[in-house]
Amino acid sequence: EDSAATRIGAAARGRAARRQLQELEQERVAEQEAAEHDVAEQEAERLAREQEAVEATAATRIAAASRGRLARKEVQDMRQTEQLAREQAVAEAAAATKIGAVARGRQTRKTYQ
Repeated sequence: EDSAATRIGAAARGRAARRQLQELEQERVAEQEAAEHDVAEQEAERLAREQEAVEATAATRIAAASRGRLARKEVQDMRQTEQLAREQAVAEAAAATKIGAVARGRQTRKTYQ
C-alpha cells in the first residue's frame, strides 16, 4: 500500500510539476513575444520619425528652391528693367544729339545765307 500510495503521490507531484513547468514556459513565451512586439513597435515609431524628418527636409528644400527661383526671376526682371532704362536713355540722348545737330545746322545755314 505504501508503495502504491508513494507512486500515486509521486505521479501527482510529477503532473503538478509538469503543469507548473508548462505554465512557466507559456509565461516566458508570452513575455518574450510581448518584448519582441515592443521592440517592433519602437522600431516602427523610429522609422516613422525618420520618415517625417526626411519629408520635412525635402519640404524645406523644395520651399528654398522655390524662393531661390523667385529671387532669381526678380533679379532677372530688375536687370531687364535696368537694361531697358539704359537703352531708353541712350536712345533719348541720341535723339537729343540729332535734334541739336539739326538745329545747329539750320542755324548755320541761316547765318550764311
